Amino acid sequence: MENELALIESFFNNELTEAERQEFEKRCATDEAFAESVALYVKAKYGFKQLHRNQRKAEFEELRRNNQAPMVAETTVRYWAAAVVILCIALLSWLYLKEPSLPTLADEYVQENFTVLSTTMSSEKSTFKQAVALFNAGKLSEAATIFDSLAENNNPEALKYAGISYLRLDNYTVALEHFETLQKQSLQSNPGAFYKALTLLKRKQNNDLAEAKKLLEQVKNEKLEGWQEIEKWGL
Repeated sequence: MENELALIESFFNNELTEAERQEFEKRCATDEAFAESVALYVKAKYGFKQLHRNQRKAEFEELRRNNQAPMVAETTVRYWAAAVVILCIALLSWLYLKEPSLPTLADEYVQENFTVLSTTMSSEKSTFKQAVALFNAGKLSEAATIFDSLAENNNPEALKYAGISYLRLDNYTVALEHFETLQKQSLQSNPGAFYKALTLLKRKQNNDLAEAKKLLEQVKNEKLEGWQEIEKWGL
């Protein structure tokens, strides 16, 4: 029952993948007991009167304690199952129409900010400029190799650009390694945590979304580099 409640909460928090969301909606349509549990959750959390006007949040808590679904008429269960499916789809549509998902926002940020790298640093050496030129020409692997070699000389800018190169290459594991290393460095302005969150949102595996949200909250609360962008996202 605990796992079932966690699944329902993840759905309404928009934390499921597309495949998990489809499986959730399918289960609502085919599993009457599960549909009833979702209905009780909705009544408790959102107070939808059309599901059942006279019952309150205590029903769902008692359902969890008893570890069994309340006995209801078959027609009522069918109504709840149908209502929940419609409600789930409507809520998801509302969420997606209201604002883009975090992975979508991450995709847009990467597209807008990591397509062309700046070459304005006065201290740049010719090798660094060469790597930037390769990156901007779309030769990401070659650029990443040069940035990596420069990063070995304690060059945080090269480390950052190497991570961005691997992010653009969809090599999320290596990108995360670079951003985690960058995150640990003492810099006046450090985007490591923000870029790590972007990478997790791009990868979208296992607990990536939850971990990314924690990082974004940290960046915002501590006013780390990227916090203004996070505020634009409405987080």
